[in-house]
Order: sequence, then structure tokens, then C-alpha cells
Amino acid sequence: MRQLIFILAILFTGELLANPLTMPPVISEFYYNDGDWQLEIYFESEVHGATGLSGLNSFDFLCLECTAGIALFNPGIPLVWDSIYVIDQSWLISPFSVNPFDDQINVLGYENGNTCWIGESIYYSINSSTHPAPGNNESIAVQYIYTQGTDWPDFQQMKQSPPTMGTHPYSVDTRCSYSGYVFDQFQNPLEGVEFIYCDPSYCNGYSTPVFYCFQTDENGYFQCDSLFPMFHMFDLTYAGFVYEEDNFFMDPVQPTYKEYTFTSVGISRESKYRDISIISAPNPFSQKTTFHISMPDYQRWEKGEITIRNMNGQLVDVISFPNAVWSGNVFTIDWYPGMARGDVMPGLYLYSLEVDGRSVSSNKLIINN
Repeated sequence: MRQLIFILAILFTGELLANPLTMPPVISEFYYNDGDWQLEIYFESEVHGATGLSGLNSFDFLCLECTAGIALFNPGIPLVWDSIYVIDQSWLISPFSVNPFDDQINVLGYENGNTCWIGESIYYSINSSTHPAPGNNESIAVQYIYTQGTDWPDFQQMKQSPPTMGTHPYSVDTRCSYSGYVFDQFQNPLEGVEFIYCDPSYCNGYSTPVFYCFQTDENGYFQCDSLFPMFHMFDLTYAGFVYEEDNFFMDPVQPTYKEYTFTSVGISRESKYRDISIISAPNPFSQKTTFHISMPDYQRWEKGEITIRNMNGQLVDVISFPNAVWSGNVFTIDWYPGMARGDVMPGLYLYSLEVDGRSVSSNKLIINN
């Protein structure tokens, strides 16, 4: 998961300025229906004490971007803070050709032909198991998740069925059902198998909304009806050992039923993610560094991501990579600060490795002149 801290390089008073500010994601829900699309946009003026862009009072300083290109808003549309807007093609000067199967949608700052990234994207693909494209009577929505002891909410991109365009921004109502049985190698039911799918800081009442891991009963049966419609990575843990992993997107419409049989040797849960590591070399550096990522053979995963932030917590760059790049236990990725999405000055930075949405390792970078 990533914190809601974003870099914004323009203050919307009509002129470009260089003061970075923080704000939440802009797009809160996306709906596509038979060639027509809608975006729910909610500009929240305050999130846990962080003031948004109170000077922004018009859509004239914004534009939409998808893989097909950029579209500007019709001039003169006023913007009122803490209001929900449902945007469609009629709001735009030019066609905005959203691909229903594979696209990334952004709200950008815009002035005099210059654009600036200001928030998290809505992204999806018909071929992705982590962020699949919306189906019939489904939308893609953002859920805020607040955890105890943190100043900022995290968010997750999920599905919503039916869509709730224009209401309840950053809150997903849909829940999914997941049930089945777990057996040992002799087909005896296993009681007390834990399905661990969230970070311990989220589970058992430490977050809003609440997450609860669950376990099998004396018949080896499990059932949970409170899961969000999103990609989940389950560790099936018995007596402190992980015997199986299962990764899939929880369908918001159809209940999920599965049966598991433990036939392999368990892996200690304590050491499982400790075996994943990332280092950068050279470090310190100036023009380029190389991330060396170690992933053990038994680790099953689909997508990795390296996030780089400055010491104020502002996001500087994101490097995403699929499982297809993996060969053997170690692979490398080069990073050039001059090609980052945000401004990179000499100094100290923090980078983190996430695997299928779970933060597993982090370290520091030093960039020289």
C-alpha cells in the first residue's frame, strides 16, 4: 500500500509556482458503460489536517489524461471545495477516448500548455489480476484506510458493484464472500488454519474500516463475508508455518469457494518475507544507481513496485515491474534521477519495495551533486 502523499508543483492562482503542496487523490470512482464513461472527482479541502489547494476555484487549470491523449475542460466551470463532481464527455472541449479494457486515467494540473501530475491514477487492464478492468454494472473506486498511529490515510483501488457515482467518495460499500475447506495430505480436515491477508497493523480493529483475518473451524471450514473487492494475497498459516499462498482478485458479484490440501512443507512465516531484499549500488551516486532485488524461488508473486520519496514523504518516482522480468533469485533495475516523475535534488531519499501491494523491504539513497 502507498500513503496518500503527492507532489504538486502548481498553485492555481493563474501562474505557475514551485511550491510543493500535498493533497489526496482526485479521482474517487470511474464507471464505463457501453461506450460512455463517468469520473467521480472529489476535491477534499482537508485530510487529517493537511490543507488542499484552497486557491483552486476553476476547472480551467485542470485536464484529463488517458493513454489516447489529453482533453481540456470547457472554460469557466467553477470548482467548489468539498463538493462531488461527476464528470463525463460533456464537460470537455475535445473527445476523451477511454479504453474500456486497458487504460490509465489521470487528473493533471494545466496552464498554458504545461501539465503537472497532481494525484494517483485510476488504472486497469483486462489482463491484470491485481487491477482488472471494470465489468458490467461495476466501477473502479478508491477506499480510504486509516490506521492507528498514522497521520495520513492509505488507499486501495477496488471495484464497486453497483456503482455509487456522486455519493460516498473514498468509501467502497461492496463486500465479497470467500469460503471453503482445508485438508491435510490424508484429506483430514485441519482446524485452526489462519488466512492472513493484511498487515498486522491493519488487522483486529487497528484500522478504519476494520480488517479481520480468519481461520478454519473443527471441520476445516472457513468463511468470510467482509472482504473488499480487490486483489488479495492469502497466506494459509498453520502452527506458525505458511503452507500455501493464494493470490487473486476477489469478485464483487460471485462468491468465491475453494478447497485446499496441504501437500508441501511449511515455511516459517517469520522468515518468509525476510528472505526478500533490495539494495542499491552505487550508493551514494549522482547519475544512475541499480536496484538489486532478491526474490527466493518459493516466493510466488505477480507485480513489484519500488517507490522513492524525499525526506518530507513526498513521492518522487515509482518503478513498477511484472513477474516477467524475474529470472533466478536476483534481478536488477536501473534508475536515473534525471528521468524521475518528480524533481530530484542532491540529498537523502527513502526507497521501498512492495510485492503485490505488501511492503517488504526499504532502505536509503544518497544522491550527490
